Amino acid sequence: MAVRGAKARRLLLQLLDGVATALPADVTVEVTGSGQRCILTAQRAVPARTNVPPGVAVRLGSVTKLRAPLGIGPWAPLLPRHVAARRTAVAALEMIQDVVSTAHGWPWPDLGFDARAADNNDGVAVWFEDASGNIISAGTVSLLDAT
Repeated sequence: MAVRGAKARRLLLQLLDGVATALPADVTVEVTGSGQRCILTAQRAVPARTNVPPGVAVRLGSVTKLRAPLGIGPWAPLLPRHVAARRTAVAALEMIQDVVSTAHGWPWPDLGFDARAADNNDGVAVWFEDASGNIISAGTVSLLDAT
């Protein structure tokens, strides 16, 4: 039931769009790949301080995650569709969280935030939540995109 290729890239892009305003300003995230390949890359840019023209940024903390051919999500063919969709959406959001945290050099969105999901008639709602109940929404993905 894991999603691969174009479907995985579409799912990651949709979740990235949902959390775009919460991403650190110095981190750039990119989804690439072709065929069954899905590549998620995060890079941290810091202002250059020596021997570099003004306005030029140096890329640090580049992190790449490659998902092929396994895909994103569970490999359990007998899971109900809504359970598989929730697990896939959480796995994709955790993948984003991992590369952004690594590139940024600090847990993102912050310490104690975990990816959560709930399915409803519209699809799968995905968000980050901490122990205090603070929520950062990643939006809702369709069941088709997550299975």
